[in-house]
Amino acid sequence: MTFPDDVPDLLIKKPKQLEELESMDRVFLDSMLPTEVQEKVEEIAHAVAAAYQQQKKNGNYDECKETVAVALSVTGSAIGGHVGNALIAASESAAKRSCSAIYPPEY
Repeated sequence: MTFPDDVPDLLIKKPKQLEELESMDRVFLDSMLPTEVQEKVEEIAHAVAAAYQQQKKNGNYDECKETVAVALSVTGSAIGGHVGNALIAASESAAKRSCSAIYPPEY
């Protein structure tokens, strides 16, 4: 019996910053300071948003935000610990910030 994948496919190829985080040693991740974790979350959110913009020709803010939030949440769930929890907790707000920089609101 096979089970469906519980990890949704991203609309884009993973940026290297996300792959590097996934490959980090658990001891290293657990030793990161809160400021380092927050910087890493923002770095990854911006990298995913930039990758989305480059790879999706007719992209938009909402799809960008969803892609970034899913990438952060799924990665956070996979790696666990306080870094994983930070990724999950900041997924929506970091997605909004990073995608707003690429797709500014229209007034």
